[in-house]
Amino acid sequence: MADALAQSANYLCDIEKKLRKIADIIDDGALVNRAGQQWSEALRGQVSNSVIYGQSLLEELTKDVRGALGDIEGADTEGAGKFD
Repeated sequence: MADALAQSANYLCDIEKKLRKIADIIDDGALVNRAGQQWSEALRGQVSNSVIYGQSLLEELTKDVRGALGDIEGADTEGAGKFD
């Protein structure tokens, strides 16, 4: 589960980079006037920030799951030592 969360965080990082590239393409003239400017600002601002926020949440969950797994493994080791 931790690996799936980490992989999802990496995917969001890739998505954020692609959003910035799309905004660059728009800025280079793919979409002109106010509409192009608004799309570019939205991609660089709200959309990108939301993706980054989601990425940070997934990274935090990854750490939490890995920490919980470490706690479980430690408890298993400690418990097994009591039966020796």
